Amino acid sequence: MTPSWRPMVAADLETVAAIERESHNPLPPEGLSVFADRLALFPAGCFVAGCRLGRPVGGYALAHPWAGPAPALGSVPLRLPESPDHLLLHDVAILPPLRGQGLAAAVVALLCRVAAAQGLAELRLVSVHATQPMWARLGFVADGPMAAAGYGEGAVPMRLASVATPPRGGGRQPAGR
Repeated sequence: MTPSWRPMVAADLETVAAIERESHNPLPPEGLSVFADRLALFPAGCFVAGCRLGRPVGGYALAHPWAGPAPALGSVPLRLPESPDHLLLHDVAILPPLRGQGLAAAVVALLCRVAAAQGLAELRLVSVHATQPMWARLGFVADGPMAAAGYGEGAVPMRLASVATPPRGGGRQPAGR
């Protein structure tokens, strides 16, 4: 069975927080309150990847409409801007057994559809954990200096300038915000 993305529900939050702790070390975990806040704020941008790991999920993605640079990690509560200009891929993590199966490309394509439905032409993210090459394979380009706090050394803001042409593939995916 190939893993796939489904909408996140409140019952997934504990598992999502556990995946974050496992995937984003050495960054401090944002934790359950951030995930619950994002799910309540914009459920249309929250997804989990199903798997066969003895857990309900093996990956997650959180995105929401935004304007300007990414907010500092751990910002709670977050308020959506009145005039967003992009969909911010706030966080994505995929556990090792599910990597290399196209889940990163699939969630980017899914989020491109979410962005288009919101009238947003761009998808943006902050690459961490040396994931910039993977995001570049999915069509993202570096986008200016780092501005938000907490993303760690080597964090790179990136953008996908057109949600009209989502990625087709991306190879092996490391975990990364």
